[in-house]
Amino acid sequence: MKKQFKIQGRRTFSEALRKQIVGQIERCELSVTEVSREYEVSKYSVYRC
Repeated sequence: MKKQFKIQGRRTFSEALRKQIVGQIERCELSVTEVSREYEVSKYSVYRC
């Protein structure tokens, strides 16, 4: 049985969502690790936000 790989397209998040996430990190409601897991992005991507 062959493995099938799903090719994911590039995702973009709205500016409003990015600001909300940054606010939650600044208020210590979420950590960078939690955000990266929840939104399935790398920690580097979170820091670039």
